[in-house]
Amino acid sequence: MATSIQVAEFRQANQDLTLLAQSQLRDFLSSFRLDGDPARVRDALLQFFPELVTTYGDVSALLATDFYDSVRDVPPSAASFRSAFAAPVDVAAAEGAVRWAVGPLFDLDEPLFVSHILGATQRLVSERGRGTIFSSAAADPIRTGVARVPQGLSTCAFCIMLASRGAVYQSEVSAELVVGRGSNRTGYDANGKRLSGGIGQGVKARGTKPLAEQFHDNCDCTTVTIRSERDWPEGHDLEAFRDLYRKGSGVGRDIPAE
Repeated sequence: MATSIQVAEFRQANQDLTLLAQSQLRDFLSSFRLDGDPARVRDALLQFFPELVTTYGDVSALLATDFYDSVRDVPPSAASFRSAFAAPVDVAAAEGAVRWAVGPLFDLDEPLFVSHILGATQRLVSERGRGTIFSSAAADPIRTGVARVPQGLSTCAFCIMLASRGAVYQSEVSAELVVGRGSNRTGYDANGKRLSGGIGQGVKARGTKPLAEQFHDNCDCTTVTIRSERDWPEGHDLEAFRDLYRKGSGVGRDIPAE
């Protein structure tokens, strides 16, 4: 099982990694006049950004494998299993994030651009590590679920909904469960165009990424493995999230692009 200390350390390691990636991105952007030529910024980022999030995403995957292996308490007969890396960050998704993030620069809104591109950095860097937890659980010979553990009860409606589901096992992930009645086209497409739908209208997993594996920009949720009731981290109140979900609590957010 993962202790609360292990979960906190894993979360902090990923936050530190994100800060390093964002710092490198800020250094890169400092060589441009952001209020000068948005098209030039966009074209430069299309070259730089996918490599940035791929490089740091590789480290995120390593952190995830270390975490997965460290909390895997199984019989000796299954001890030889090694965690399975998720696929690298999708280049088209990274390019789509750039095109979306740069949009505000054409309207002379530099702060919003910076907020968008830094948020996309956090999500895409974390994506490979989170995916590694899910892919490892799917490949594990011991039936293993994955649960979303937010940092406290104050979180968005999307994360409350997924946290309230508890541990999601591979059979549930593969089914791509529908939640609500809204459009399954949410977030942004590969060209950075906002799609319809959203939390308020109900959501459904779209594309190839199941709902349980989707995260929004700046999401601080941690993924932990669950094999039995004793695997829940100390202090994690699953019933509290279920109660919040039933009450419709939380701040609604769109599901991010895959």
